[in-house]
Amino acid sequence: VFDFADEHRDAWLLLYGGGAAGTIASTAEHAEKAMAGLLEELLAAGAIAEGVAPAAAGETTPIAHAFTAATIAAVSWWLRHPEEPKELHALRLMNFAWKGFGAMLAGDLWLPED
Repeated sequence: VFDFADEHRDAWLLLYGGGAAGTIASTAEHAEKAMAGLLEELLAAGAIAEGVAPAAAGETTPIAHAFTAATIAAVSWWLRHPEEPKELHALRLMNFAWKGFGAMLAGDLWLPED
């Protein structure tokens, strides 16, 4: 995603820079839904491969949308602050995701105290 945004900076900022309207906003929404849909499939397949019941793997839908939003935000922030390499931002984002997803798959969940 970082490579795509790097190669198409103007398009990315037009879609996700916060001021999109009309057809452009519709295109951004469509792209975001497609990203989330792909991630939803990948997360569910990964969860099932780790032994999570298929019904429970359906819980990946809101997480896929949250991670898609986090990815868009991280890429957009990097484009406005390019002093650090995109690879570092991608590494941060992947650690944010995989460390958290790994803990969830292991059953290590945060729950509020009573």
